[in-house]
Amino acid sequence: MNFINSTITILELLDLAISEKINLSPSYQRGFIWSLKDQKDLISTISKGYPLPNLFIRVMNNGKMEMIDGQQRSRTMIKFNNNEIKITPKDNITVCNSETFQNYPLQVCYVHNASDDEIRELYYYINKKGINLNDSERQKAYYNETLFFQLAEELSNNQLLINLDLFSDKSISRFNDREFIQELIGYLYMYNEDKSKKANKGFEGIRDKKIYIEKEMFQNDITAEESSLLRTSFIKILEIFTKWNETYPINETRYKQKSDFYTMFCFLNNNNDLSDDLLKFQYDLLLLLNRKDKNGDQFIRPTNQDCEALKNYAINCVSQSNSKKAREERLSFWQSILLNNIEIDKLQENTSLLSLLSYFSEEFNEDKIDLVKIEDYYLLDVNLLNS
Repeated sequence: MNFINSTITILELLDLAISEKINLSPSYQRGFIWSLKDQKDLISTISKGYPLPNLFIRVMNNGKMEMIDGQQRSRTMIKFNNNEIKITPKDNITVCNSETFQNYPLQVCYVHNASDDEIRELYYYINKKGINLNDSERQKAYYNETLFFQLAEELSNNQLLINLDLFSDKSISRFNDREFIQELIGYLYMYNEDKSKKANKGFEGIRDKKIYIEKEMFQNDITAEESSLLRTSFIKILEIFTKWNETYPINETRYKQKSDFYTMFCFLNNNNDLSDDLLKFQYDLLLLLNRKDKNGDQFIRPTNQDCEALKNYAINCVSQSNSKKAREERLSFWQSILLNNIEIDKLQENTSLLSLLSYFSEEFNEDKIDLVKIEDYYLLDVNLLNS
């Protein structure tokens, strides 16, 4: 094994990736794990002209190459060049122009005449002091050729998801390296199964989702047709979250939390024919419930003794939050609040909404509390409360 140091530009790296002369994700590599903040920090560094650490690139006998170290940086450069990373005034980053970006020099250490074992050992030592590989990353060694794994990794890297910037902490931003994304795909898969078989088992009825993913989804795998349907459904939901995010950043609400986000994802999938106007009003409702009371306490909290519905929802987010019962009750709560079709004089049939109305009558005064008809639903009048 020998090493040759050299310099290439970002444009030359992009050309290598486009022509598929370099493999950015060899089998021993982890997936793309950088948060939106990580990506923007790199763009800022390049725009300022500051130097970056070496890329380590293996050169094989057939002339092909593979990235030993530098995948996160390389993929971020590609995303930025493709206009997938949005830099806003809030980021306080002066972005260089396209020509300056593409001509930015990258220091490269080319590795020649190395065996697979030597490359894996080199990869280990380069990353030894970095983030340790977790269980989900180790799944890559066993299941990286399955369609389910490939779909989970693709969606984990989807820029729409990254742009939501939901989980800035490194361990959360990795979704435990795809585990959360795999759970969401598992939900969609079981939902489609129920629909085709006219059954009603549902992913909410699966006691341990992680075991189900490992034993069923990975080992049995999915078909190409199922993968395509799941991808379409997943991205459609992401597009709704993106619209909501433009109204008010989700990462500044409680709904960035795993339990809340999972439940809202399921709600949007189960009700995939809602109009844009209704969805906008529903998000306004979510933002209302995200607020604080007169004492500065969150409306949704386990200690809210004045509103049974909000208290129970909060408890189901923190206590046994991954249990079948908690998942079902969280989803049922949002159905009753966001899709109530019962008129106000018969509202005793909707105990969750009734509890909420009673609580807000005390919090905001009765003259601010009413239901408004939005299409086929009678929902808490957010506009009246905000007026």
